[in-house]
Amino acid sequence: MPPDQPALVGKSAIRQYVAQSLATPGFSVTWDPELAVVSEGGDQGYMVEASRFTFPDSAGVLATRYGKTVTVWRRTPGGDWECVIDIWNGNPSQGVLPTG
Repeated sequence: MPPDQPALVGKSAIRQYVAQSLATPGFSVTWDPELAVVSEGGDQGYMVEASRFTFPDSAGVLATRYGKTVTVWRRTPGGDWECVIDIWNGNPSQGVLPTG
């Protein structure tokens, strides 16, 4: 669920969004997990992450924006982890959660 945009639903919509982003000259993205929690049963979990996006602004100058991300995961019958919800918005700094 990108900020200020409709939700991306389905693999095709997500793949198209990612492909367009990666095709943008100068685009980069990183995620830094700050918290990961797995359910007692080991079949669901969530993560809180700090994100950093770099992309050209309207003048073509590379700009970096920080974000806050929450992802929700579930374990598939085959044992792999699958992200089922990914939502993010802007953040004024690199970190998300208070330190200390």
